[in-house]
Amino acid sequence: MKQDSVMNEQEHNKLGDIQTSVHHLDKRVTVLETRADAQAESIKTIQSDVRENKKMSMEILGILREDGKSKARHAWAIIATLVGVIATLILAVVGL
Repeated sequence: MKQDSVMNEQEHNKLGDIQTSVHHLDKRVTVLETRADAQAESIKTIQSDVRENKKMSMEILGILREDGKSKARHAWAIIATLVGVIATLILAVVGL
């Protein structure tokens, strides 16, 4: 009977240890789940920011391309004006 009592006490202690381990593991899993949820939200925010940055970059690229085209048109207008002025000067000098 004493031996049964010792066995029951040992089993009770083992059961208590198992319950304690399960409780600690449950806490750890809960913490990990919370961290995973927070990281998922952070990833969503980063993805949204990347999309927004890409959109703004494309808008800036479009503006720079238009600006470059505008500058090229102005440069050609200046060149055409200079050629016209030089041609007029040459004709004026030759006509004298």
